[in-house]
Amino acid sequence: MKVYQSHEIKNIALLGSKGSGKTTLAEAMLYECGVIKRRGTVEGKNTVSDYFPVEKEYGYSVFSTVFYAEFLGKKLNVIDLSLIHISEPTRQAEISYAVFCLKKKKKKMIKKKKSV
Repeated sequence: MKVYQSHEIKNIALLGSKGSGKTTLAEAMLYECGVIKRRGTVEGKNTVSDYFPVEKEYGYSVFSTVFYAEFLGKKLNVIDLSLIHISEPTRQAEISYAVFCLKKKKKKMIKKKKSV
């Protein structure tokens, strides 16, 4: 394994609510960096970061997962954060970047009745 200088290491936190795409983004990052040969899906229950049986059952991350990938000569330490369970080491990690995955709310259409 390559030895990295501190300026070559980037810590990235993936933050967002349940179903916002954190795990999907993590899978895409691992795939694009060549760490995995095939992207898993939350629906397929075959993602790298959701491997506990309870996560497969619920369909969302219960525990935070840390993984790393090499990209453009840098080491990326990525934390797929579960907002349900943020551990002490996660709170103390020195985060270089935070990626917020936001879920768009569906708007309800309300038809107004015309008054006569």
